[in-house]
Amino acid sequence: MKTLKRIIVLTVLALTANIATANVDPEPSVNEVTRELTSLLGKPGNVFNGHVLTATVYFMINKSNEIVVSDVEADNELVEYYIKSRLNYKKVETDKLVKGKNYKVSVTVKGDK
Repeated sequence: MKTLKRIIVLTVLALTANIATANVDPEPSVNEVTRELTSLLGKPGNVFNGHVLTATVYFMINKSNEIVVSDVEADNELVEYYIKSRLNYKKVETDKLVKGKNYKVSVTVKGDK
């Protein structure tokens, strides 16, 4: 009887340990990356005259933990320039982004009136 109880307890402990390690998310938190990019982009002020503009940004992280913007798809060239100038070769604090991996994010820029 004692042996059966020990086997049950060990089985429960083993399953609990497996469940605890299975919930580890290898991808960085979306909120963490969003916060970092928002901080780097800053506020454009009145550059866009109150317009809300969207763009798709393609980038990767180099060995120096810097953002390398490979492309910005937007209807407005000024938005493309703004995003590239604010993000390209800026260091990121998070070490959870995989170096050399390509990322794609949607960015919305709101200008003051």
